[in-house]
Amino acid sequence: MEKIKLFYFGDSPSVHTGFGVAAKHILNHILKSSDDFAISCLGINFYGDPHDQNHLNVYPVTTNDPYGIGRFNELLYKLNPDVIFTINDYDALFMLKDIVSQFRQKTNKNVPWIGYIPVDGEPVYPEYTSFLRTLDYVAVTSKYGRESIKKTDSGLDLDVVYHGVDRTIFHPMPEDKKKALKDGIGPDSFIVGSVGTNQLRKQWALMMEVFAEFSKDKPNAKFYMHTQPKFQGGYDVLRLGRYYGIDSKMYFPDQLRGAMGIDFSHMNQMYNLLDVYLTLHCGEGFGIPQLESMAAGTPVITHRATASEEIMGDAGILIDTEWTHIYPFGDRGLIRPIANKQQALSALNTLYSNEALRKELSVKGIERSKLFSWTDATIKFEDGIRKAYTNSLQPVVAKEIELAKLL
Repeated sequence: MEKIKLFYFGDSPSVHTGFGVAAKHILNHILKSSDDFAISCLGINFYGDPHDQNHLNVYPVTTNDPYGIGRFNELLYKLNPDVIFTINDYDALFMLKDIVSQFRQKTNKNVPWIGYIPVDGEPVYPEYTSFLRTLDYVAVTSKYGRESIKKTDSGLDLDVVYHGVDRTIFHPMPEDKKKALKDGIGPDSFIVGSVGTNQLRKQWALMMEVFAEFSKDKPNAKFYMHTQPKFQGGYDVLRLGRYYGIDSKMYFPDQLRGAMGIDFSHMNQMYNLLDVYLTLHCGEGFGIPQLESMAAGTPVITHRATASEEIMGDAGILIDTEWTHIYPFGDRGLIRPIANKQQALSALNTLYSNEALRKELSVKGIERSKLFSWTDATIKFEDGIRKAYTNSLQPVVAKEIELAKLL
């Protein structure tokens, strides 16, 4: 029997971004569950040679095409897939609509398109919801995402498929091993940490401002920043650190190599090193690092907006936000939540002085993390891909008619 040719487009399964982690788990599950698929990937944030990663054939993007739009068009005809599977923001996928439509027309092939998307802000504009209607199966990473889309198009059929966490990797370490990790920074250190790309949405400057105020009277306070100190389009966090007077208290991962990140076992050590995980982003479609830190037993401070409260439940400290256009030019005109600085500061001070609460939230976070399974997510996508492929074998033109209206 000829294998179903699946073409994946999104962050490479070899990189340690949220999209990359999701791709790794979903695609590897599909390969392991049956011998029906041959999978090729166009990996964003990957610039190496084409390679076979656990039987996933990964093609790189090019430096002059970092989002892979031209490369996607090239590989679509080269690979001639039976199914397209994408994990990316909906506005990024919107840029592929003409390419897919032309491919279908030129090849007379009704190749189905499966989309897995986060929603990290509002509103979702009508041109995007009209585009999403042309996909054969759409899943979002949170109920918040589904509700945001349905505010624009209440009739759009969407599944909620949560990301998961691998608890064989992310788990609490024994206290003696945690102590040994902390000895390198200072055995009595109180370490606040956060994980994320150095971009405006992650709000590193706001977290640095809050930490600076928090640490004024706490010489043992440290801030572990799992990000790039300098990154195009992001913050100059080294300069900001000097401005806020916390540069001697800031730590960065020695092994960080852009989106490639560091080994997952080291990530678990990092979470276990922290006393508190802080994330004051201005919008998350899910928040994998937040979930990983919960699984490792690290107390979390975040806010109630977008998907964060949905993932957290009562397993951490939630603070309030105000909604505003913070950078509407270049951010799709979205309204973004900005965390309350005073509440964030108060939460840090509370956890600093209350060891019993830290232990309570540690236990709650571990239990809460058990609700999120990569197995559940991957089963849903394998089923969706198989159904879409079967349906594509029938003469269906409705999707092309809808897509043509967007052109």
